[in-house]
Amino acid sequence: CKQETSADANLSGGTFYFGYSFTVDGKTTSYDGLPLTIAPVTAANPTGLVCSGLIWGPPVVNTSGAAISVTIWEDATTLPGVQLDSIGYQGNGKVTYDSTYGGTDPVQVSRDNSGGFCMDPGAGINVVTFTNGSVGAGQTIS
Repeated sequence: CKQETSADANLSGGTFYFGYSFTVDGKTTSYDGLPLTIAPVTAANPTGLVCSGLIWGPPVVNTSGAAISVTIWEDATTLPGVQLDSIGYQGNGKVTYDSTYGGTDPVQVSRDNSGGFCMDPGAGINVVTFTNGSVGAGQTIS
């Protein structure tokens, strides 16, 4: 899913691009370029939340019964003055990390404002939400 921090961020209509990858029994599957456009802000949807719908991805475990990690990323945005603020997860899985983004923090935001998240999905629906905001005057992207 994709949303903005608040209506004040003025990101409605902004398009962001995502990808994901996973490896099952030694074979890596990867997809990049999934666009999500922040919805118009309304009283019922004050952050412009939009989701991709269900993506039928990897099974939860491989043939040996081991969990299958999935890495999800947001490509760096080209929108001026916009930063990735946070990444949230809802589901029955386990949050892990991908060393590609450095460190052991499951939520990684790089200096170019791309970001990644890694998890072992659990049974049922797993939702990852990337939240962006605008950088105000005098602020810098960290």
